[in-house]
Amino acid sequence: MLLHLDDITVAYTEGTASNLFQDRPEDLENYRKILDRLRADALNPKQSRELIRAAARDMRTEH
Repeated sequence: MLLHLDDITVAYTEGTASNLFQDRPEDLENYRKILDRLRADALNPKQSRELIRAAARDMRTEH
């Protein structure tokens, strides 16, 4: 997650054993690229609902 706090931006990550805040410019740029790619690859809200409904139908018919 990129957090924009007053006059700084930090990247915040959560792990199973720890959480981490990073503010180095090269780390922030890397996280920006990752988030941009995730947004580009993500389904839109309508497509997401359709995928979830289809998965739920499939799960009901399997049992």
